[in-house]
Amino acid sequence: MKFPLFDMKKSLIAHLIMLFVCVLTLTSFAAAQKRSSDVVAAPLAEALFQCANGGRGTPELTCSGSNWQFGNLNQNNSQWVEGEFVPYRALITGLTVGSTNTLTISYGTTKNGKHAVDYLGTWDQSTLAPNGPGGADACVNVSPCSAPSTEPIPLDPTLTAANPGIQDPGVFTIFNGTITNVSAYTTVGTYATTSETSITLTYTANAADVVIAFGGHISSRVDWTLTGTAISISGSPYHTNIGGGDRSMSVDAAILPAFLIVIKEVTTLTLGTTATFDFNFTYTPTGGVAVPFTLADQTPGTGGGGPLISDLNPDTTEVFQIQNFSAANTSISSTVTEGLHAQWTLADIACTEQSGGLPQLNNTTDDYPIGRSANVIAEEAEIITCTFRNTQLTPTAAPASISGRTVDSFGNGIGGTRVTVMDAQSGQTYFALTNPFGYYTVEGPEVGNFYIMTVSNKRYTFADDTRTFSLSDNLTDVDFIANPQIPGQR
Repeated sequence: MKFPLFDMKKSLIAHLIMLFVCVLTLTSFAAAQKRSSDVVAAPLAEALFQCANGGRGTPELTCSGSNWQFGNLNQNNSQWVEGEFVPYRALITGLTVGSTNTLTISYGTTKNGKHAVDYLGTWDQSTLAPNGPGGADACVNVSPCSAPSTEPIPLDPTLTAANPGIQDPGVFTIFNGTITNVSAYTTVGTYATTSETSITLTYTANAADVVIAFGGHISSRVDWTLTGTAISISGSPYHTNIGGGDRSMSVDAAILPAFLIVIKEVTTLTLGTTATFDFNFTYTPTGGVAVPFTLADQTPGTGGGGPLISDLNPDTTEVFQIQNFSAANTSISSTVTEGLHAQWTLADIACTEQSGGLPQLNNTTDDYPIGRSANVIAEEAEIITCTFRNTQLTPTAAPASISGRTVDSFGNGIGGTRVTVMDAQSGQTYFALTNPFGYYTVEGPEVGNFYIMTVSNKRYTFADDTRTFSLSDNLTDVDFIANPQIPGQR
């Protein structure tokens, strides 16, 4: 016999049990999801900005306000110099306070074997007036924005292996958060081809919006040779991204300074000397202020000279960086002038030019001194070396004097005695006559030479009438005694 009502109750209970299990499962899953959100919360958006600091030939702008851009950096909006750090700011919005998050930064280290953004550094290291009133500001449109904290940027082992010592110390800077971990670097590709390097930051959000700022170093010919950087690659070989968009920079946004190198080369006549000689110079850019500097002879007594590379900075050649190039100012003039030196003559000025990696329009540096100057016309990226060659003047020895007396055998002075002093090498001769009391002084013989000295008198003879000596200083009491007179001799 069936009881429909009883069957209905059983079915209802079973459904209620199943519903309870489903609710319990969903509640547990939701709780798990809530616990997970305490650790990781996906941001609403990640955006990467880069700083445009003003087009070439215009006043440099600060990294603030609308100068933080999404678009490509080029010569119309930027004038970053080779070797500087382009500032970047990553803006992450919609975070849960207290959540732990990650940000991966990737940058193109090489393009076809040419170095581009070779490493990361501090965001405001190369900006105009960083952090001052009206200066660089990474917290644009973020409010509130807490005081920043920093985390050291580790050395890139791939970079260190390729070129030890070129990575300057730097930091990642975070606003409204704390960086808790920095991963190891990951490099895809090789420096010999095209490569991209990545590093991941783990951070805790202290507000809904977080800013992480860093700099990208523009590879320099000083570090990677004249042909080792991306300056010869057309287009925009400099790339950086965080996953929220790629930011690029074209070659013409990077100013490539011209370098003027001044070298002193000498020919030293006096071998074995231990003296050094300073030479005074002046560098004068067109329309600029004259800059004095000094080069010194650091290898004295060689007789041949050579590049002498000491100046105000010990053991370095004087180098001037010329970088105010623009579309309207492609050639920049300057002069280097050597001052007069009492012991050296300026024999020659020779200037040579290298393109430095970019095509050159002309080679117009003046190799010949006008006055005592090299007239330099520099183009972007050019390397100009001007060597000032000097020859030591023949030393002029100090004059000395020789004095004494001629007397007879009784000690009486003999006047009218002729005293002759002759330079044995040159034949130069000096004379004097003794006064009535027999005294004389010979003026003018130069110190350092060998001399023959004689005396003569019409009335007297001298047994020791010749002396020889090297003159090192004034000589006194050089006396001559006449032979005794024969009786009746007048």
